[in-house]
Amino acid sequence: MTDLSRELVSVIIPTHNRAHLVGRAITSVLSQTHASVEVVVVDDGSTDDTAEVLGRLTDARIKTLQLTPNQGHCRARNTGIASANGRYVAFCDSDDEWLPTKLEEQLAVFAADDSVAVVYTGLWVDRDERRILHVADIEGRVFDRLLGPIGRQITTSGIVVDRALAGDQLHFDEELPCAVERELLIRLSRTHRVGRVAKPLYVRYANHGPQISARRCYPVAWRAILKKYELDYARLPRTAAAINFQIALTLHRSGDHRGAREALREAARLDAGNKGYRTLGAWAAPSALTARVGLDAYLVAGRLRRRMARAS
Repeated sequence: MTDLSRELVSVIIPTHNRAHLVGRAITSVLSQTHASVEVVVVDDGSTDDTAEVLGRLTDARIKTLQLTPNQGHCRARNTGIASANGRYVAFCDSDDEWLPTKLEEQLAVFAADDSVAVVYTGLWVDRDERRILHVADIEGRVFDRLLGPIGRQITTSGIVVDRALAGDQLHFDEELPCAVERELLIRLSRTHRVGRVAKPLYVRYANHGPQISARRCYPVAWRAILKKYELDYARLPRTAAAINFQIALTLHRSGDHRGAREALREAARLDAGNKGYRTLGAWAAPSALTARVGLDAYLVAGRLRRRMARAS
């Protein structure tokens, strides 16, 4: 097993108008049990007191970069990557918080298998004074699985990448409004193994600070991913159908019932053998109203199943 205890890890923290939160994220990185870190904070055109907060930091492991005007989270992360010195590159959103052993446990996965290019961890999602556990169950050669729904969150703050293996694939797609961490994992997993630590090692504070609405960006991002990997989805029509069904649910929740109807029909077309898609697709055919009723019934049934599972 390779000894990575002294290996430098570069941690990229993009931030925009989170002067009241960025200090917590930085402290959680500097408090890691793996002490060999550099923290690259990219101030993405903040107009609050972020610059003053960062200017008061004296730890030599911190360096700050300024972008003006605001360039967006992907450009900020890519700017940080270009400035990073470590072989291993990690990411921490400025409103998230790492637990102390996160890097140590992820580096242990790299040390045990030198074919792993990226390692992610589980997380706690802090929402409305509740903490919800998310631990995805995919690892190894998982390119096909990452193209479809995976049921549990993997966010940017949970990812560490070995840039020696990733090479020029270590960047975020600046054309995507969200789901950029998934697209990065898809890209890396085509030729490399994905590792994981199967427990929560950071906290995502879902209600803190301005965030992109998933209901607005999810359909746009995933339609772009469907297009970008269209040759792969052509051999995986059921996976493409599952993504279209998730798009339909998201559009339905956001009130775009016409768009939901279209996505439903596409899911049914791609996976004609799926009874659920076929039934909902048939309901969607006559009118947007019948599609709305069908999706409402599906969502209510899902909530009931989850409540029963929690109670058992």
